[in-house]
Amino acid sequence: MNYSIKQYVFFLIIIATTLFSRLGYSQPLDVSQQNNLAVGSYATIITERINESDQATSVEAILMRFRQGEGYQAKTNYLNFGFDDKGKWLVIPIKNNSLSTINKRISLETSWLDSIDIYHFDNDKLLLKQQLGDQYPYSERVIDSRYFELDIDFPIKDSLLLVRISSPDPLVVPLYIRDNESRYQALTTETYRYGIVYGAIIALMLYNFLIAISMKSRSNLLYSVYMLAFLMMNTAYTGHGFSWFWSESVTFQKWSNTLFMSGHIITGLLFSLEFLYLKQYCKPLYRLVLIYLGLMAGAILLSILFNDHAASIRLVFVNTIIFSMLVILIGGVAIKKKIPLAYYFFFATLMGISGALVTSATVWGLIEYNSIAYLAIEIGILLEALLLSLALAAKFNQIEAEKNLAMKLANLDPLTQINNRRALYVDFEKILASPLNNKMEVSVIMIDLDNFKILNDTQGHDMGDTVLKDVARILVQESRPNDIIARWGGEEFIAILPNTALATAVVIAEKYRLAINKDVTLHAAEKTIISASIGVATKYIHSNKDNTELKMLINLADKQLYKAKNLGKNCVVF
Repeated sequence: MNYSIKQYVFFLIIIATTLFSRLGYSQPLDVSQQNNLAVGSYATIITERINESDQATSVEAILMRFRQGEGYQAKTNYLNFGFDDKGKWLVIPIKNNSLSTINKRISLETSWLDSIDIYHFDNDKLLLKQQLGDQYPYSERVIDSRYFELDIDFPIKDSLLLVRISSPDPLVVPLYIRDNESRYQALTTETYRYGIVYGAIIALMLYNFLIAISMKSRSNLLYSVYMLAFLMMNTAYTGHGFSWFWSESVTFQKWSNTLFMSGHIITGLLFSLEFLYLKQYCKPLYRLVLIYLGLMAGAILLSILFNDHAASIRLVFVNTIIFSMLVILIGGVAIKKKIPLAYYFFFATLMGISGALVTSATVWGLIEYNSIAYLAIEIGILLEALLLSLALAAKFNQIEAEKNLAMKLANLDPLTQINNRRALYVDFEKILASPLNNKMEVSVIMIDLDNFKILNDTQGHDMGDTVLKDVARILVQESRPNDIIARWGGEEFIAILPNTALATAVVIAEKYRLAINKDVTLHAAEKTIISASIGVATKYIHSNKDNTELKMLINLADKQLYKAKNLGKNCVVF
Protein backbone atom coordinates (compact mmCIF):
# COMPACT_ATOMS: atom_id res chain seq x y z
CA MET A 1 0.00 0.00 0.00
CA ASN A 2 1.57 3.28 -1.14
CA TYR A 3 1.02 6.55 0.76
CA SER A 4 1.94 10.07 -0.22
CA ILE A 5 4.19 12.27 1.90
CA LYS A 6 1.17 14.35 2.98
CA GLN A 7 -0.60 11.20 4.18
CA TYR A 8 2.46 10.12 6.20
CA VAL A 9 2.64 13.54 7.83
CA PHE A 10 -1.08 13.38 8.60
CA PHE A 11 -0.72 9.93 10.23
CA LEU A 12 2.24 11.12 12.28
CA ILE A 13 0.25 14.11 13.55
CA ILE A 14 -2.66 11.82 14.50
CA ILE A 15 -0.36 9.40 16.35
CA ALA A 16 1.46 12.22 18.17
CA THR A 17 -1.81 13.88 19.14
CA THR A 18 -3.21 10.58 20.43
CA LEU A 19 -0.12 9.85 22.50
CA PHE A 20 -0.11 13.40 23.83
CA SER A 21 -3.76 13.22 24.76
CA ARG A 22 -3.23 9.93 26.56
CA LEU A 23 -0.87 11.72 28.87
CA GLY A 24 -3.86 13.81 29.93
CA TYR A 25 -1.81 17.00 30.45
CA SER A 26 -0.02 19.68 28.49
CA GLN A 27 3.07 19.93 30.66
CA PRO A 28 4.21 18.58 34.04
CA LEU A 29 4.75 20.79 37.08
CA ASP A 30 8.45 21.34 37.77
CA VAL A 31 8.89 21.32 41.56
CA SER A 32 12.59 22.09 41.24
CA GLN A 33 11.60 25.67 40.48
CA GLN A 34 10.71 28.27 43.14
CA ASN A 35 7.03 27.45 43.62
CA ASN A 36 4.27 29.57 45.07
CA LEU A 37 1.40 29.07 42.71
CA ALA A 38 -2.04 27.62 42.32
CA VAL A 39 -1.60 24.50 40.21
CA GLY A 40 -5.05 23.99 38.72
CA SER A 41 -3.91 24.48 35.13
CA TYR A 42 -1.45 21.57 35.51
CA ALA A 43 -4.24 19.17 36.49
CA THR A 44 -6.28 16.79 34.42
CA ILE A 45 -9.81 16.61 35.82
CA ILE A 46 -11.55 13.24 35.97
CA THR A 47 -15.11 13.04 37.29
CA GLU A 48 -16.20 9.95 39.17
CA ARG A 49 -18.81 7.81 37.46
CA ILE A 50 -22.19 7.36 39.11
CA ASN A 51 -23.90 3.98 39.63
CA GLU A 52 -20.72 2.03 39.36
CA SER A 53 -18.90 -0.07 41.92
CA ASP A 54 -16.33 1.44 44.23
CA GLN A 55 -13.71 -0.25 42.05
CA ALA A 56 -14.67 2.07 39.21
CA THR A 57 -13.64 5.09 41.26
CA SER A 58 -10.63 3.58 43.00
CA VAL A 59 -7.26 5.18 42.50
CA GLU A 60 -6.25 2.31 40.19
CA ALA A 61 -9.34 2.88 38.03
CA ILE A 62 -8.62 6.61 37.85
CA LEU A 63 -5.02 5.94 36.84
CA MET A 64 -6.24 3.64 34.10
CA ARG A 65 -8.73 6.21 32.83
CA PHE A 66 -6.03 8.88 32.91
CA ARG A 67 -3.63 6.73 30.86
CA GLN A 68 -6.41 6.04 28.40
CA GLY A 69 -6.68 9.77 27.79
CA GLU A 70 -9.89 10.42 29.74
CA GLY A 71 -10.51 13.64 31.60
CA TYR A 72 -10.05 17.23 30.55
CA GLN A 73 -7.40 19.83 31.01
CA ALA A 74 -8.18 22.56 33.57
CA LYS A 75 -8.27 26.03 32.03
CA THR A 76 -7.47 28.06 35.15
CA ASN A 77 -5.12 27.85 38.10
CA TYR A 78 -7.99 28.15 40.58
CA LEU A 79 -10.46 25.29 40.24
CA ASN A 80 -14.09 25.71 41.19
CA PHE A 81 -16.74 23.10 40.46
CA GLY A 82 -19.55 24.74 42.44
CA PHE A 83 -22.16 22.35 43.84
CA ASP A 84 -21.40 18.93 42.36
CA ASP A 85 -22.43 15.59 43.85
CA LYS A 86 -19.80 13.75 41.83
CA GLY A 87 -16.33 13.38 43.25
CA LYS A 88 -13.51 15.06 41.35
CA TRP A 89 -10.00 13.73 40.74
CA LEU A 90 -7.09 16.03 39.99
CA VAL A 91 -4.19 14.22 38.29
CA ILE A 92 -1.02 16.35 38.28
CA PRO A 93 2.18 15.12 36.57
CA ILE A 94 5.26 16.21 38.52
CA LYS A 95 8.86 16.44 37.46
CA ASN A 96 11.95 17.11 39.56
CA ASN A 97 14.92 18.22 37.49
CA SER A 98 17.22 18.59 40.49
CA LEU A 99 19.70 15.99 41.69
CA SER A 100 17.92 15.22 44.96
CA THR A 101 14.51 14.72 46.53
CA ILE A 102 12.60 17.98 47.05
CA ASN A 103 10.13 18.65 49.87
CA LYS A 104 7.13 20.86 49.07
CA ARG A 105 3.92 21.68 50.85
CA ILE A 106 0.59 20.87 49.21
CA SER A 107 -2.03 23.34 50.44
CA LEU A 108 -5.72 23.14 49.53
CA GLU A 109 -6.89 26.53 50.79
CA THR A 110 -10.57 25.80 51.39
CA SER A 111 -11.64 24.88 54.88
CA TRP A 112 -15.01 23.15 54.43
CA LEU A 113 -14.44 20.13 52.15
CA ASP A 114 -15.54 16.83 53.67
CA SER A 115 -13.22 14.39 51.94
CA ILE A 116 -9.77 14.92 50.41
CA ASP A 117 -7.63 11.92 49.45
CA ILE A 118 -4.07 12.50 48.31
CA TYR A 119 -1.98 9.88 46.49
CA HIS A 120 1.58 10.18 45.25
CA PHE A 121 2.96 7.67 42.72
CA ASP A 122 6.43 7.05 41.32
CA ASN A 123 5.49 5.18 38.14
CA ASP A 124 3.12 2.54 39.60
CA LYS A 125 4.67 2.57 43.05
CA LEU A 126 2.53 4.26 45.71
CA LEU A 127 4.76 6.60 47.70
CA LEU A 128 2.12 8.26 49.88
CA LYS A 129 -1.55 8.08 50.73
CA GLN A 130 -3.22 10.60 53.04
CA GLN A 131 -6.85 11.26 53.92
CA LEU A 132 -7.89 14.80 54.88
CA GLY A 133 -11.15 16.72 55.23
CA ASP A 134 -13.34 18.18 57.95
CA GLN A 135 -15.13 14.86 58.42
CA TYR A 136 -12.16 14.03 60.65
CA PRO A 137 -11.36 15.68 64.02
CA TYR A 138 -8.98 18.60 63.78
CA SER A 139 -6.45 16.84 66.02
CA GLU A 140 -5.91 14.16 63.34
CA ARG A 141 -4.52 16.64 60.85
CA VAL A 142 -0.91 16.07 59.87
CA ILE A 143 -0.22 19.82 59.88
CA ASP A 144 -1.82 22.26 62.33
CA SER A 145 -3.56 24.47 59.79
CA ARG A 146 -7.10 25.64 59.12
CA TYR A 147 -6.48 24.57 55.52
CA PHE A 148 -5.83 21.04 54.32
CA GLU A 149 -2.05 20.80 54.03
CA LEU A 150 0.53 18.09 53.58
CA ASP A 151 4.31 17.99 53.09
CA ILE A 152 5.44 15.71 50.24
CA ASP A 153 8.90 14.55 49.18
CA PHE A 154 9.10 14.55 45.39
CA PRO A 155 11.68 12.08 44.00
CA ILE A 156 14.10 12.81 41.17
CA LYS A 157 12.59 12.86 37.68
CA ASP A 158 8.88 12.08 37.25
CA SER A 159 6.01 11.28 39.62
CA LEU A 160 2.25 11.62 39.67
CA LEU A 161 0.09 13.43 42.23
CA LEU A 162 -3.60 12.51 42.54
CA VAL A 163 -6.06 14.49 44.65
CA ARG A 164 -9.66 13.36 45.11
CA ILE A 165 -12.25 15.91 46.39
CA SER A 166 -15.79 15.13 47.45
CA SER A 167 -18.21 17.22 49.51
CA PRO A 168 -21.85 18.42 49.54
CA ASP A 169 -20.41 21.90 49.98
CA PRO A 170 -19.22 23.98 47.03
CA LEU A 171 -16.15 22.34 45.51
CA VAL A 172 -13.79 25.31 45.57
CA VAL A 173 -10.27 23.98 45.03
CA PRO A 174 -7.48 26.57 45.24
CA LEU A 175 -4.64 24.03 45.32
CA TYR A 176 -1.12 25.36 45.88
CA ILE A 177 2.34 23.84 45.87
CA ARG A 178 4.72 25.98 47.89
CA ASP A 179 8.20 25.96 49.29
CA ASN A 180 8.74 26.81 52.96
CA GLU A 181 9.64 30.46 52.42
CA SER A 182 6.61 31.14 50.23
CA ARG A 183 4.33 29.36 52.68
CA TYR A 184 5.68 31.44 55.56
CA GLN A 185 5.13 34.69 53.64
CA ALA A 186 1.57 33.69 52.73
CA LEU A 187 0.82 32.76 56.36
CA THR A 188 2.23 36.06 57.65
CA THR A 189 0.13 38.10 55.18
CA GLU A 190 -2.95 36.10 56.07
CA THR A 191 -2.37 36.56 59.82
CA TYR A 192 -2.10 40.34 59.46
CA ARG A 193 -5.20 40.46 57.25
CA TYR A 194 -7.40 38.54 59.64
CA GLY A 195 -5.93 40.42 62.60
CA ILE A 196 -7.16 43.67 61.03
CA VAL A 197 -10.57 42.24 60.05
CA TYR A 198 -11.29 40.53 63.37
CA GLY A 199 -9.84 43.37 65.41
CA ALA A 200 -12.04 45.94 63.67
CA ILE A 201 -15.18 43.80 63.95
CA ILE A 202 -14.61 43.00 67.64
CA ALA A 203 -13.92 46.68 68.44
CA LEU A 204 -17.14 47.79 66.70
CA MET A 205 -19.10 44.98 68.33
CA LEU A 206 -17.94 45.84 71.87
CA TYR A 207 -18.32 49.58 71.31
CA ASN A 208 -21.93 49.21 70.20
CA PHE A 209 -22.67 46.69 72.94
CA LEU A 210 -21.49 49.15 75.61
CA ILE A 211 -23.60 51.91 74.06
CA ALA A 212 -26.57 49.54 73.95
CA ILE A 213 -26.19 48.75 77.66
CA SER A 214 -25.60 52.32 78.79
CA MET A 215 -28.24 53.92 76.57
CA LYS A 216 -30.67 50.97 76.39
CA SER A 217 -30.51 51.15 72.59
CA ARG A 218 -32.01 48.18 70.75
CA SER A 219 -30.42 49.28 67.48
CA ASN A 220 -26.91 49.21 68.94
CA LEU A 221 -27.59 45.89 70.66
CA LEU A 222 -28.84 44.25 67.46
CA TYR A 223 -25.93 45.72 65.53
CA SER A 224 -23.43 44.23 68.01
CA VAL A 225 -25.19 40.85 67.69
CA TYR A 226 -25.10 41.22 63.89
CA MET A 227 -21.35 41.83 64.04
CA LEU A 228 -20.94 38.80 66.31
CA ALA A 229 -22.94 36.70 63.83
CA PHE A 230 -20.68 37.82 60.98
CA LEU A 231 -17.60 37.05 63.08
CA MET A 232 -18.82 33.52 63.81
CA MET A 233 -19.87 32.97 60.19
CA ASN A 234 -16.44 34.09 59.01
CA THR A 235 -14.58 31.86 61.47
CA ALA A 236 -16.79 28.94 60.37
CA TYR A 237 -16.12 29.16 56.63
CA THR A 238 -12.46 30.19 56.99
CA GLY A 239 -11.72 27.24 59.28
CA HIS A 240 -10.67 29.36 62.25
CA GLY A 241 -13.67 28.15 64.23
CA PHE A 242 -12.77 24.48 63.74
CA SER A 243 -9.16 25.12 64.74
CA TRP A 244 -9.97 27.39 67.73
CA PHE A 245 -13.38 26.53 69.19
CA TRP A 246 -14.86 23.13 68.24
CA SER A 247 -11.80 21.15 67.16
CA GLU A 248 -13.09 17.74 68.18
CA SER A 249 -16.73 18.16 67.18
CA VAL A 250 -16.98 16.92 63.61
CA THR A 251 -20.78 17.10 63.81
CA PHE A 252 -20.79 20.77 64.73
CA GLN A 253 -18.22 21.48 62.03
CA LYS A 254 -20.56 19.81 59.54
CA TRP A 255 -23.40 22.24 60.36
CA SER A 256 -21.40 25.31 61.39
CA ASN A 257 -21.59 27.07 58.03
CA THR A 258 -25.34 26.45 57.83
CA LEU A 259 -25.98 27.71 61.37
CA PHE A 260 -23.77 30.78 61.33
CA MET A 261 -24.68 31.92 57.81
CA SER A 262 -28.36 31.65 58.81
CA GLY A 263 -27.63 33.56 62.02
CA HIS A 264 -25.95 36.32 60.02
CA ILE A 265 -29.00 36.64 57.76
CA ILE A 266 -31.48 36.66 60.67
CA THR A 267 -29.60 39.22 62.79
CA GLY A 268 -28.94 41.40 59.73
CA LEU A 269 -32.65 41.62 58.90
CA LEU A 270 -33.67 42.18 62.53
CA PHE A 271 -31.15 45.01 62.81
CA SER A 272 -32.48 46.52 59.57
CA LEU A 273 -36.07 46.47 60.86
CA GLU A 274 -35.10 48.09 64.14
CA PHE A 275 -32.66 50.66 62.79
CA LEU A 276 -35.13 52.01 60.22
CA TYR A 277 -38.24 51.87 62.46
CA LEU A 278 -39.90 49.71 59.80
CA LYS A 279 -42.67 48.58 62.14
CA GLN A 280 -43.67 52.22 62.50
CA TYR A 281 -43.18 53.37 58.90
CA CYS A 282 -44.07 50.30 56.81
CA LYS A 283 -45.92 47.54 58.63
CA PRO A 284 -46.64 45.35 55.55
CA LEU A 285 -42.92 45.06 54.71
CA TYR A 286 -42.11 44.55 58.39
CA ARG A 287 -44.53 41.60 58.54
CA LEU A 288 -43.25 40.20 55.24
CA VAL A 289 -39.69 40.11 56.56
CA LEU A 290 -40.77 38.40 59.78
CA ILE A 291 -42.74 35.77 57.82
CA TYR A 292 -39.71 35.15 55.60
CA LEU A 293 -37.45 34.75 58.64
CA GLY A 294 -39.86 32.21 60.12
CA LEU A 295 -40.02 30.19 56.89
CA MET A 296 -36.25 30.33 56.45
CA ALA A 297 -35.55 29.17 59.99
CA GLY A 298 -38.10 26.37 59.62
CA ALA A 299 -36.57 25.13 56.35
CA ILE A 300 -33.04 25.15 57.80
CA LEU A 301 -34.18 23.27 60.94
CA LEU A 302 -35.92 20.63 58.80
CA SER A 303 -32.78 20.08 56.74
CA ILE A 304 -30.81 19.59 59.97
CA LEU A 305 -33.44 17.25 61.47
CA PHE A 306 -33.41 15.13 58.30
CA ASN A 307 -29.59 15.27 58.23
CA ASP A 308 -29.58 16.65 54.68
CA HIS A 309 -26.36 18.62 54.68
CA ALA A 310 -26.37 19.29 50.94
CA ALA A 311 -29.91 20.73 51.07
CA SER A 312 -29.05 22.97 54.03
CA ILE A 313 -26.02 24.45 52.25
CA ARG A 314 -28.02 25.15 49.10
CA LEU A 315 -30.79 26.71 51.19
CA VAL A 316 -28.32 29.02 52.90
CA PHE A 317 -26.87 30.24 49.61
CA VAL A 318 -30.35 30.85 48.20
CA ASN A 319 -31.26 32.71 51.40
CA THR A 320 -28.14 34.85 51.03
CA ILE A 321 -29.49 36.09 47.70
CA ILE A 322 -32.98 36.66 49.16
CA PHE A 323 -31.41 38.46 52.14
CA SER A 324 -29.54 40.78 49.78
CA MET A 325 -32.70 41.62 47.84
CA LEU A 326 -34.72 42.20 51.03
CA VAL A 327 -32.13 44.54 52.52
CA ILE A 328 -32.01 46.57 49.29
CA LEU A 329 -35.83 46.66 49.29
CA ILE A 330 -35.89 47.80 52.93
CA GLY A 331 -33.33 50.52 52.20
CA GLY A 332 -35.26 51.69 49.14
CA VAL A 333 -38.54 51.87 51.06
CA ALA A 334 -36.80 53.77 53.86
CA ILE A 335 -35.44 56.33 51.40
CA LYS A 336 -38.84 56.73 49.75
CA LYS A 337 -40.53 57.27 53.12
CA LYS A 338 -37.76 59.66 54.18
CA ILE A 339 -36.90 57.64 57.26
CA PRO A 340 -33.98 59.22 59.16
CA LEU A 341 -30.53 57.89 58.16
CA ALA A 342 -32.00 55.78 55.33
CA TYR A 343 -29.24 56.84 52.91
CA TYR A 344 -26.56 55.84 55.42
CA PHE A 345 -28.17 52.42 55.77
CA PHE A 346 -28.70 51.89 52.05
CA PHE A 347 -25.14 52.60 50.96
CA ALA A 348 -23.62 50.79 53.95
CA THR A 349 -25.58 47.59 53.37
CA LEU A 350 -24.96 47.87 49.63
CA MET A 351 -21.24 47.52 50.40
CA GLY A 352 -21.78 44.42 52.53
CA ILE A 353 -24.27 42.87 50.11
CA SER A 354 -22.01 43.45 47.11
CA GLY A 355 -19.15 41.71 48.88
CA ALA A 356 -21.36 38.83 50.02
CA LEU A 357 -22.81 38.31 46.54
CA VAL A 358 -19.39 38.33 44.89
CA THR A 359 -18.05 35.79 47.40
CA SER A 360 -21.18 33.63 47.11
CA ALA A 361 -21.00 33.68 43.31
CA THR A 362 -17.31 32.75 43.51
CA VAL A 363 -17.94 29.87 45.89
CA TRP A 364 -20.92 28.69 43.85
CA GLY A 365 -18.79 28.67 40.71
CA LEU A 366 -20.81 31.33 38.89
CA ILE A 367 -17.73 33.50 38.43
CA GLU A 368 -14.11 32.47 38.08
CA TYR A 369 -12.29 32.00 41.37
CA ASN A 370 -9.71 34.58 42.41
CA SER A 371 -8.47 35.64 45.83
CA ILE A 372 -10.03 39.13 45.69
CA ALA A 373 -13.48 37.79 44.76
CA TYR A 374 -13.21 35.09 47.43
CA LEU A 375 -12.40 37.72 50.10
CA ALA A 376 -14.95 40.26 48.82
CA ILE A 377 -17.33 39.59 51.73
CA GLU A 378 -14.67 40.61 54.25
CA ILE A 379 -13.88 43.80 52.36
CA GLY A 380 -17.58 44.57 51.97
CA ILE A 381 -18.46 43.90 55.59
CA LEU A 382 -15.65 46.15 56.84
CA LEU A 383 -16.93 49.02 54.69
CA GLU A 384 -20.49 48.26 55.79
CA ALA A 385 -19.47 48.11 59.44
CA LEU A 386 -17.69 51.46 59.19
CA LEU A 387 -20.64 53.21 57.51
CA LEU A 388 -23.21 51.62 59.82
CA SER A 389 -21.17 52.66 62.85
CA LEU A 390 -21.20 56.22 61.53
CA ALA A 391 -24.94 55.88 60.99
CA LEU A 392 -25.46 54.56 64.52
CA ALA A 393 -23.33 57.41 65.88
CA ALA A 394 -25.45 59.89 63.89
CA LYS A 395 -28.60 58.19 65.18
CA PHE A 396 -27.24 58.33 68.72
CA ASN A 397 -26.49 62.06 68.35
CA GLN A 398 -29.93 62.60 66.87
CA ILE A 399 -31.61 60.80 69.77
CA GLU A 400 -29.50 62.73 72.28
CA ALA A 401 -30.39 66.01 70.58
CA GLU A 402 -34.07 65.06 70.68
CA LYS A 403 -33.76 64.11 74.36
CA ASN A 404 -32.01 67.37 75.17
CA LEU A 405 -34.61 69.33 73.25
CA ALA A 406 -37.42 67.47 74.98
CA MET A 407 -35.80 68.06 78.36
CA LYS A 408 -35.28 71.71 77.54
CA LEU A 409 -38.88 72.09 76.45
CA ALA A 410 -40.03 70.26 79.57
CA ASN A 411 -38.08 72.75 81.69
CA LEU A 412 -39.12 75.88 79.81
CA ASP A 413 -42.23 77.95 80.13
CA PRO A 414 -43.55 77.87 76.55
CA LEU A 415 -44.68 81.52 76.53
CA THR A 416 -41.79 83.35 78.19
CA GLN A 417 -39.02 80.82 77.37
CA ILE A 418 -37.62 80.99 80.89
CA ASN A 419 -37.56 78.21 83.51
CA ASN A 420 -40.75 76.67 84.79
CA ARG A 421 -41.27 75.35 88.32
CA ARG A 422 -39.69 71.97 87.55
CA ALA A 423 -36.51 73.55 86.18
CA LEU A 424 -36.33 75.89 89.16
CA TYR A 425 -35.98 73.01 91.61
CA VAL A 426 -33.57 71.11 89.33
CA ASP A 427 -31.24 74.10 88.94
CA PHE A 428 -31.30 74.83 92.66
CA GLU A 429 -30.39 71.21 93.45
CA LYS A 430 -27.36 71.49 91.17
CA ILE A 431 -26.17 74.59 93.01
CA LEU A 432 -26.77 73.07 96.43
CA ALA A 433 -24.91 69.88 95.43
CA SER A 434 -21.60 71.78 95.30
CA PRO A 435 -19.38 71.14 98.38
CA LEU A 436 -18.85 74.91 98.59
CA ASN A 437 -22.57 75.39 99.16
CA ASN A 438 -23.04 72.93 102.00
CA LYS A 439 -24.45 75.74 104.16
CA MET A 440 -25.82 78.53 102.03
CA GLU A 441 -27.72 81.79 102.62
CA VAL A 442 -30.50 81.87 100.02
CA SER A 443 -32.89 84.67 99.15
CA VAL A 444 -36.17 84.24 97.27
CA ILE A 445 -37.97 87.06 95.45
CA MET A 446 -41.63 86.55 94.54
CA ILE A 447 -43.02 88.91 91.87
CA ASP A 448 -46.70 89.34 91.00
CA LEU A 449 -47.90 91.75 88.30
CA ASP A 450 -50.53 94.20 89.58
CA ASN A 451 -53.94 94.47 87.94
CA PHE A 452 -53.01 91.92 85.31
CA LYS A 453 -56.59 90.63 84.99
CA ILE A 454 -57.78 94.14 84.11
CA LEU A 455 -55.08 94.36 81.46
CA ASN A 456 -56.22 91.09 79.90
CA ASP A 457 -59.88 92.15 80.00
CA THR A 458 -59.32 95.61 78.50
CA GLN A 459 -56.36 95.10 76.17
CA GLY A 460 -56.79 91.42 75.25
CA HIS A 461 -54.79 88.31 75.95
CA ASP A 462 -52.28 89.03 73.20
CA MET A 463 -51.26 92.20 75.01
CA GLY A 464 -51.13 90.23 78.26
CA ASP A 465 -48.82 87.67 76.69
CA THR A 466 -46.57 90.45 75.39
CA VAL A 467 -46.32 91.96 78.88
CA LEU A 468 -45.44 88.57 80.41
CA LYS A 469 -42.68 88.03 77.86
CA ASP A 470 -41.28 91.51 78.49
CA VAL A 471 -41.29 90.98 82.25
CA ALA A 472 -39.41 87.68 81.81
CA ARG A 473 -36.85 89.42 79.60
CA ILE A 474 -36.35 92.23 82.13
CA LEU A 475 -35.89 89.81 85.06
CA VAL A 476 -33.22 87.87 83.12
CA GLN A 477 -31.45 91.10 82.16
CA GLU A 478 -31.42 92.47 85.71
CA SER A 479 -30.27 89.20 87.31
CA ARG A 480 -26.82 87.93 88.06
CA PRO A 481 -25.31 84.84 86.32
CA ASN A 482 -26.02 82.42 89.21
CA ASP A 483 -29.54 83.68 89.93
CA ILE A 484 -32.40 81.37 88.94
CA ILE A 485 -35.37 83.04 87.24
CA ALA A 486 -38.63 81.19 86.57
CA ARG A 487 -42.27 81.76 85.83
CA TRP A 488 -44.16 80.56 88.89
CA GLY A 489 -47.57 80.54 87.23
CA GLY A 490 -50.05 83.03 85.71
CA GLU A 491 -48.64 86.50 86.22
CA GLU A 492 -46.27 85.38 89.01
CA PHE A 493 -42.49 85.11 88.67
CA ILE A 494 -39.81 83.94 91.10
CA ALA A 495 -36.10 84.56 91.53
CA ILE A 496 -33.81 82.38 93.66
CA LEU A 497 -30.60 84.12 94.68
CA PRO A 498 -27.93 81.71 96.05
CA ASN A 499 -25.40 83.05 98.56
CA THR A 500 -27.27 86.33 98.86
CA ALA A 501 -28.05 88.25 102.05
CA LEU A 502 -31.44 89.89 102.62
CA ALA A 503 -30.16 93.45 102.07
CA THR A 504 -28.71 92.58 98.67
CA ALA A 505 -31.87 90.71 97.69
CA VAL A 506 -34.00 93.75 98.55
CA VAL A 507 -31.84 95.97 96.33
CA ILE A 508 -32.19 93.51 93.43
CA ALA A 509 -35.97 93.28 94.00
CA GLU A 510 -36.23 97.06 93.82
CA LYS A 511 -34.30 97.02 90.55
CA TYR A 512 -36.83 94.51 89.21
CA ARG A 513 -39.75 96.74 90.24
CA LEU A 514 -38.37 99.89 88.72
CA ALA A 515 -37.39 98.18 85.47
CA ILE A 516 -40.90 96.74 85.11
CA ASN A 517 -42.42 100.19 85.71
CA LYS A 518 -40.14 101.80 83.21
CA ASP A 519 -39.96 99.33 80.31
CA VAL A 520 -43.14 97.30 80.27
CA THR A 521 -45.54 100.26 80.27
CA LEU A 522 -44.28 101.25 76.82
CA HIS A 523 -46.12 98.24 75.38
CA ALA A 524 -49.40 98.83 77.17
CA ALA A 525 -52.12 101.45 76.64
CA GLU A 526 -51.27 104.98 77.78
CA LYS A 527 -53.52 104.89 80.84
CA THR A 528 -52.42 101.40 81.94
CA ILE A 529 -49.38 101.31 84.20
CA ILE A 530 -47.65 97.92 84.61
CA SER A 531 -46.37 97.48 88.12
CA ALA A 532 -45.39 94.60 90.37
CA SER A 533 -45.77 93.70 94.03
CA ILE A 534 -42.68 91.93 95.35
CA GLY A 535 -41.98 89.85 98.45
CA VAL A 536 -38.48 88.92 99.64
CA ALA A 537 -37.35 86.34 102.22
CA THR A 538 -33.94 84.97 103.23
CA LYS A 539 -32.74 81.98 105.28
CA TYR A 540 -29.82 79.57 105.56
CA ILE A 541 -30.35 76.20 103.82
CA HIS A 542 -28.25 73.25 105.02
CA SER A 543 -29.89 70.51 102.99
CA ASN A 544 -32.86 70.32 100.72
CA LYS A 545 -34.31 66.83 100.90
CA ASP A 546 -37.51 66.72 98.84
CA ASN A 547 -37.09 70.49 98.32
CA THR A 548 -38.53 70.98 101.81
CA GLU A 549 -36.35 73.92 102.93
CA LEU A 550 -36.65 75.74 99.62
CA LYS A 551 -40.44 75.36 99.68
CA MET A 552 -40.51 76.82 103.19
CA LEU A 553 -38.47 79.80 101.99
CA ILE A 554 -40.76 80.30 98.99
CA ASN A 555 -43.77 80.31 101.33
CA LEU A 556 -42.10 83.01 103.46
CA ALA A 557 -41.46 85.17 100.38
CA ASP A 558 -45.04 84.57 99.24
CA LYS A 559 -46.35 85.93 102.55
CA GLN A 560 -44.28 89.07 102.05
CA LEU A 561 -45.78 89.36 98.57
CA TYR A 562 -49.30 89.39 99.97
CA LYS A 563 -48.27 92.07 102.43
CA ALA A 564 -47.06 94.16 99.48
CA LYS A 565 -50.46 93.71 97.83
CA ASN A 566 -52.21 94.83 101.01
CA LEU A 567 -49.96 97.86 101.34
CA GLY A 568 -51.16 99.25 98.01
CA LYS A 569 -49.13 97.23 95.47
CA ASN A 570 -46.12 98.35 93.39
CA CYS A 571 -43.73 97.96 96.33
CA VAL A 572 -41.17 95.59 97.87
CA VAL A 573 -41.84 93.98 101.27
CA PHE A 574 -39.27 91.82 103.10
